[in-house]
Amino acid sequence: MFIRLFLIYCLHLNVLFADDKLVGFLKENVRNLNLTTLFEDYSQDPDIDISVVKRMKLEKPKGWSAYLIEYKSTQKREYETFYINKGVLTNRLFDIEAGKEIDNPIENTLRFNPKYYDDEHLISGDRDAKHRFVIFSDPLCTSCRKYVPEVVSYMKKYPKIFRVYHYYFPLYAMHSASAPLIKSAIAAKMKGEKNVFSSLYKIDLEVNELDLIKITNTFNAANGTKIGIFDILDPKVQKHLKHDQHVAEEHLVVTTPTVFLDGKKDPTKTLYKSIKLTAK
Repeated sequence: MFIRLFLIYCLHLNVLFADDKLVGFLKENVRNLNLTTLFEDYSQDPDIDISVVKRMKLEKPKGWSAYLIEYKSTQKREYETFYINKGVLTNRLFDIEAGKEIDNPIENTLRFNPKYYDDEHLISGDRDAKHRFVIFSDPLCTSCRKYVPEVVSYMKKYPKIFRVYHYYFPLYAMHSASAPLIKSAIAAKMKGEKNVFSSLYKIDLEVNELDLIKITNTFNAANGTKIGIFDILDPKVQKHLKHDQHVAEEHLVVTTPTVFLDGKKDPTKTLYKSIKLTAK
């Protein structure tokens, strides 16, 4: 069936859309287009890097291709999908007959890489549990502080059904205290402490705190630990957090919490509730 398309915003371009042509067009026009809030955010940043990270042809509607664009600065990273066909560029496609926007094809094909289901990031559940749940979170993120303890507590009741993996993803631009706090938890775990994870989502700490001594002291007070400045500066601790960020970047994570259920990203974050609890 022919899909009629309503193009919310389109620009006619007289170029073939090779990656460099698309990136060049966006860089040249980023201050003028104002297509989305992303352009507003980055229009004042002369050091922003724009690149194509993924592309794919669409089966429907025919003739269109999707391009995933990454905007990256020292403090922030965002993604935007554009659709291109015969010199026409748009950031949204609508199926009028279905009465809805066409699902983002790149996000729909995104899957969690199985090699990252490792013991180091397993926080609950049996290794042979049927369902795999992955969380990327920042312990100072308001949404994470409510969501993560709730979902982990729920899944811990069913270790034969859920195995839960957790990756840290500090939001540097919003929560400057997150990275030192996370490093304190990583350092404590490396020293043999096993129960510090849940405390991170209850700790009373200003999100913009910069005093590393205050941050580590706050962490220690909540956990009865003795983590110091040199502990959070340990290269092994730095490597662990850098690895978590690498995994997040590979899976296009930009907000928290972000979750994957059985390998597929769940934007609702609630699909786990539909799984039948047949055993404990």
